[in-house]
Amino acid sequence: KWCVCYGCTGQGMPMFSFPADKVRSRKWDRFVCEKRKDWSVGKGTPGQYVCARHFVTDMFANYHQWNNTYADRLRLVRDAIPSVHHPSLSGKVFFTQKVIYQPI
Repeated sequence: KWCVCYGCTGQGMPMFSFPADKVRSRKWDRFVCEKRKDWSVGKGTPGQYVCARHFVTDMFANYHQWNNTYADRLRLVRDAIPSVHHPSLSGKVFFTQKVIYQPI
């Protein structure tokens, strides 16, 4: 598995497959299209992935439990949409390996 977002492999991060729901899948596609010119809306399929780095913590149903090792698997809320581009391309909050970081 690897992350389809520009400049990211998702190495060591939880991965989330594109939603089967077409409306949500298009929203994920639009996010990927913002930085990847070789991507088009409709290209994302459930066999492709976006890693946890591209979601704000509010998009996780169990972030605090997972971060405190009470949950083995990180889960997205039902209507989660990625919104954080690669950390070097964005000034937004992102997390890496269960720790929150704020870029300087």
